Amino acid sequence: MGEDGSRGAEHPWVEWLSCLGRTELHAAPLPRSLANLKRQISEKKWTEARQWAGGRTSKKKYRMPESQRPDCTVAGSSKGIAARFYQLKTGHCLTG
Repeated sequence: MGEDGSRGAEHPWVEWLSCLGRTELHAAPLPRSLANLKRQISEKKWTEARQWAGGRTSKKKYRMPESQRPDCTVAGSSKGIAARFYQLKTGHCLTG
């Protein structure tokens, strides 16, 4: 309690609450920083996005079909050689 016996004099939010027309401290949420609010919104958004995407996809959709299995020899070689091989195979290389 304050010197004058009033409880509100010791709490810094009393003036702010009185502007809102409220006298109890737990009647209104305390203001938070903008960074805190943005972080909370972002976390909630990404949680909802993961749940939505998880419900729409499955591991079966993203598996390569048996007919498209890569050649083991090419897959085991260096990236540059594998890239050149597939360029030649698909006709997308410069040969001049």
